[in-house]
Formats: sequence, C-alpha cells, structure tokens
Amino acid sequence: MLDYNDFLFENVWEGTTILDEKGFWKLFEQNCSNFNSDILITKFMRNFYKNDFFLIDEIQERRSVTHGNYYTLLINHSKPWIDYPKREQICELNGYWSTNDIKKNFIVIPYNNSKWGVAPNSDIWWVDGLNDTKLQYMYMLFQYQYDNYFFKISDKNWETFKRDIEKLSHNNIPNTKSRIFSRKFGIKDEDMVNKYDEDLMKALEDIFEPRSLGFEVSKYEDLNKLITFNYNTTKHRRDKYEIWTDSPCLYVKRDLYFDKILPKIKEKNV
Repeated sequence: MLDYNDFLFENVWEGTTILDEKGFWKLFEQNCSNFNSDILITKFMRNFYKNDFFLIDEIQERRSVTHGNYYTLLINHSKPWIDYPKREQICELNGYWSTNDIKKNFIVIPYNNSKWGVAPNSDIWWVDGLNDTKLQYMYMLFQYQYDNYFFKISDKNWETFKRDIEKLSHNNIPNTKSRIFSRKFGIKDEDMVNKYDEDLMKALEDIFEPRSLGFEVSKYEDLNKLITFNYNTTKHRRDKYEIWTDSPCLYVKRDLYFDKILPKIKEKNV
C-alpha cells in the first residue's frame, strides 16, 4: 500500500507559490524572455489543479511513489549523469492531453537558461535498455533482499545509498552479486562480471549510462531539435518525450493558456 508521506512527497513540493494572473505576468516578464510557444511542455498535475497559475522552484529531491528512488538517485548524483539536470520537475515534450481530467492539464513555462534531460521515450520506464523489467528488478533486488543474499538498500538519499552499496560490494559471499547482476542486467563478459563483484556502484553506473541508453541533455531553446532524434522503441508515440529539469518553472492551466495567455504573449511580441 502507498505510504501517505511518500504520496505527499511525490505530489506536493516545497517551493511552490500560488500566483494570480498579475503575479504570473510579473514573473514571466522578469524571467522568461526566451519563451518559445512552439516548444510545447506539458504536465498533468495531481495537486494544485484548482489554481490557474503557480511557480515551482527550490524543489526537494523527487521520490517515486511506488517503485523506489534508486534510479532517481543515480540520475541526480552518479558520475555518468553529471551533465544532466537533477530529476526534479518531470514533464512531457509534445505530450498528450489527459482527457480523463482536463482541469489537471498544465502548460509549463521554464525560466531562462533552463537545462533539460530528455528520455528517448514517452516514459523513462519504457526506454529500451532501461525498461520496466530492469528498473523493477533493481527495486526488488534492493528493497526485498532478493534471493536472501542482500540486506535492504536505502533509497532515502545519495549518501545512505552509496554507503549500503559499498557494504554490499564487500560482503563475503563469493560471486553472488556479480552473477545476479550479470543474469538480470545482461552483462555477459566474464571479466566485467568479476570486476563488478568488488564495485557494484560501477556496475550500476555502467548499466544506467545515459548516452548508451539514448538519453539527451538540452538547452530549453533546442528542445524541438530533439523531436527527430533516435526514439528507441516502437511501443509508444514517437513525438512524445519525458523530460525533466531542476530550473524554476511557471505553470498555467491549459485552457486558460490557449484562450488568454498565449494570445497576449503573441500580441506583446508583435
């Protein structure tokens, strides 16, 4: 069952400021001079949907509701992901509108100089090479002491996660860890398997290396250039991408944006 505190952590951010229209325009004019209406960033909001405008900044590290925080910690802190933004505000580029609950659809307007991580799919769980089976296995492995060989690995923060992975790397069960990693994550080279037996963090960094999985990092103004990049699956729509940033963003309810805000933006730019 979903822990209530985790639900709140997933759905309510510190650093969220509810705005009226006047407050929105003030922040937009101060911070969003490079806004491009052709770059369509959307978000389905579980909370705050009763408000027309709000700002999200100064975000705590995001935690997944149901599947552990391990991949988020790796993206936010491990060496291969150092050039990517922290995974704090997760949005969609060219996303669907939810028809089930229209009032929860929002347009996202980032502050200037934002940087975005781009998944080569509509959901990080559907990326080839990082599919739901692999992510789910990592969660089960670390949370539930898979095969009775492991103690539970903390996912509360990066320091506790690193500490527990280090402990696991130096337990005294020969080859157990590397065999499990090779079997479940497809590492076939014997030398690599043996090396990982003493350095499981290196195994995780290699398995979840972003460029080899097709992830990109982009400036806001270049996001539309990535719409034609190698979308690595046929399972979902090819023109929709999960993207994320750690920059402040303004949010505007979808219908209000198209009916009132966008026409005013275009009028100001004439």
